[in-house]
Amino acid sequence: MAGVDLALATVGAVDVTLRYGKILVETCRAFKHAEKEICERALHIESCWKRTSLQLDFLGRVWNELDQEHQSIQSEILTVLNEKVRAADQKLNSYLREHQPSTNVISDLAESPTVKVKRFKYAALKESLDKTIRDMESWQKMFDPSWFLIMRVASEHVDNVLDRSHQDNSMMMILASSVRDSLREDPQKPVSIFLPENGLETAKFIDIPFSSAKLAQRAHSTKWLLVDPIPCDSLLDFNQRKKAIRDLARKLMTTDPSTFALLKCVGAVPKASHEFLLVFRTPHNVSHPRTLRSTLLLGDIDHSLSERFRIATQLSRAICSIHTFGFVHKSIRPENIMLFQDDDSALGSAFLIGFEKIRPEEGASRLIGDNAWEKNLYRHPERQGVRLQAPYVMQHDIYSLGVCLLEIGLWQSFVHYNDTDSDHAEPGSLEFAGDALDSSSRAESVKNELVALAEEKLPNSMGSRYAMIVKTCLTCLDEGIEDFGDEAELQDEDGVLVAVRYIEKLGKGTFVTVEMPSLAEHWLCNTAAPEDVDKAVRIAYETYRSGIWSKAPRHFRADVLDRIADVLQANIAPLITLEVRQTGRACREMKAQVPSLVKWFKYFSSILRTEERPVVPTSVPDGVFNVVNGLGGITGKSLVEHPLVAKIDITVGQARLSKATGIVDDNREAQTQEGQLVRLLAKS
Repeated sequence: MAGVDLALATVGAVDVTLRYGKILVETCRAFKHAEKEICERALHIESCWKRTSLQLDFLGRVWNELDQEHQSIQSEILTVLNEKVRAADQKLNSYLREHQPSTNVISDLAESPTVKVKRFKYAALKESLDKTIRDMESWQKMFDPSWFLIMRVASEHVDNVLDRSHQDNSMMMILASSVRDSLREDPQKPVSIFLPENGLETAKFIDIPFSSAKLAQRAHSTKWLLVDPIPCDSLLDFNQRKKAIRDLARKLMTTDPSTFALLKCVGAVPKASHEFLLVFRTPHNVSHPRTLRSTLLLGDIDHSLSERFRIATQLSRAICSIHTFGFVHKSIRPENIMLFQDDDSALGSAFLIGFEKIRPEEGASRLIGDNAWEKNLYRHPERQGVRLQAPYVMQHDIYSLGVCLLEIGLWQSFVHYNDTDSDHAEPGSLEFAGDALDSSSRAESVKNELVALAEEKLPNSMGSRYAMIVKTCLTCLDEGIEDFGDEAELQDEDGVLVAVRYIEKLGKGTFVTVEMPSLAEHWLCNTAAPEDVDKAVRIAYETYRSGIWSKAPRHFRADVLDRIADVLQANIAPLITLEVRQTGRACREMKAQVPSLVKWFKYFSSILRTEERPVVPTSVPDGVFNVVNGLGGITGKSLVEHPLVAKIDITVGQARLSKATGIVDDNREAQTQEGQLVRLLAKS
């Protein structure tokens, strides 16, 4: 899509999204005098939308100030929100129809009498409202990183729009103004950064295993602080880094921990011992911080894959936030990832600390390293050893993120310690780490082994999409890689492009919530991006053309169908249980439906079998059956629009069915001329 067309399309998409959101809010207001639990949830949705609508309104007003790649990512994120808001409104409206059968417009809803929910529908309505809240909060976390990048765009128009928006006194726009002001060379709002050296003299300190940071509690205070030291090599180094530390502390003072995955800074303490102490507040409603390294070494913490995804997402958001603030971290590893216990996860919430090596992205990069293999393991091969091969760039942080995400996905510590002594590190169970990592050939070999782990082991535990993200991080500086490879191509006036590319690959649309209504449990599952859809369809297309299945002997295919029927029959009881839990339908219904699948496979096998010729039962060849998960607006749209998809078997509403079949009819007309078809089965 051309730049002008994209701009017009997305500004329109912002308006459409705002309109859908308004409809959703009005639908929720119909429950304002319902039972307390229902009313509270409806108000929560309205509160969430208030923040989102302010951000969307601001986005629409500054749209033309964004470059095309930034506009593109915003367009895709808006598509996801449209899907979620429309689905939520349709679901909630279904509870209103029996009370208001003719109500369908905003004005009617606003004036309609309040509903009283029937008892047998109360739990279902409450869960629908909870799902809407979860979806909106999940989308907000995906949207925030790219939205806050706008604060880096040097534009008088952005300043003017932000000033007008700031007059609403909303916390969201006040936060945005604070972030933008902190990014200026000379902030308009002066703040005191450096704290007196004796301010922590009477404080009580508690060590955190495997971390240089400590917990601190000042005398006569019940609140805990986290103190992160930044040592300097000399007085000269101390003086040279003072401005950077001041700028970092000022920017971290503006952070909202839940938005940026960074702790809120109180200030910095310059010490006579040539070090700085960054002082952070610990977030509300969390406690007992421990490093990701400690958690990985424990190993046996009972947790779900969703909780791993959550930590991975928070870590990615933290690094994007550091880059948004114009810094490179340079020391991303599990020892510098702090997990605070909370009520949402057994693993806790992740925050990035360990700023001992941090510097401005445009600052001078010293080409002096070290031989600490347990640190070099998380550094790109160019940045390992005593003599470094290249200046530090943002992509080096992305590489370090990839190693950490690999550890999180495998849930395996690559580094072991004797007790809690972080000065004596040993290789973990994977034997690629050693003392000679300053050798460039050895460093490259270790990187290749990490990539191999991402390709071979990670998909089984975290899914192919997560594995692809890790590989993207690990190969971000490889020659021929378009995503992050050429630093010169990613230089732009505002320093936004690397961060946009980063969000595009790692931060948006990666996962979608999957629910099991019977148990009120939730998981995150991989969301297929358009490139994933294209890969799956092309594999199916090439498999069809190869004839490995389409031209296989009839009796061969019949035997495969018989084998599938046998496997289904052997597992019929657990399959029935899974279907009941997944759909919430009655057990007696599933006991009738699921066994019929066995009969269908047997039926089509008998049709194929025109001759009996015994062969060894085999399986469906690779590429014949492919599965992609995702949202209709992205994954589904990419599937039905793909030029190689000529037939669909789909379950959707009438409006979307008409649109989908129209697209596929065009594809089928083109494809049948060559006699090559790919069939798509989709379930909404």
